[in-house]
Amino acid sequence: MASADALIGQLLAESAEAGMRPFERTTRIEEPGEQPVVRVDRFDPQAAEDERWSLISINGQPPDDKQRKSHRKDMEKQPVPGFYRLHLLLAGEPQIRRENGQTIYHWPRLQKGALGMKGPDISARLAADVFVTEVNGRPTITRLRIHAPEPFSVMAVAKFRSFDAISTYRPDASGAPVMVSQTTTTDTNIPFRASGVTRTEAHFRHY
Repeated sequence: MASADALIGQLLAESAEAGMRPFERTTRIEEPGEQPVVRVDRFDPQAAEDERWSLISINGQPPDDKQRKSHRKDMEKQPVPGFYRLHLLLAGEPQIRRENGQTIYHWPRLQKGALGMKGPDISARLAADVFVTEVNGRPTITRLRIHAPEPFSVMAVAKFRSFDAISTYRPDASGAPVMVSQTTTTDTNIPFRASGVTRTEAHFRHY
């Protein structure tokens, strides 16, 4: 087996070769002062660029035109989730430790622009941990945690008291890793908006 430091390079190389995958995603969104919202959408990388995302339902009901337009605009601000993005997030040499049968790789800071989202870039405020576990006799990335080691501000206005995003992966029938869930919890204080804890929990079905 490759050494721990060589192994992460091999696994991230798999990410670089993976490419986007079609999926259906069910997301539960909990925001301060609002009722929870459950949204179902789909992504097809083979569709025309402006048709790759489709909003299927909101709280079990078909979306109206306004909701579709809002969803499309929101999706333009963020990269498509998936295993294929890991190598873009995790540059540089990580710290390595063993714990409970897993190899854990820790990056104290992400590089600027790593998150790939439009708007203020908070990448360099965040740290990352990758958990590698043996699955079916093969070392596999099973979990990614991106979090803020300490509170921080954006443009001296918005304050993040905490940020924690956890993505999980598992091999599909061919053995290629795919994202199966993504949970993000933030505690913010943003002027002119409801402040407090926002939580989104997404589950992916690949086809």
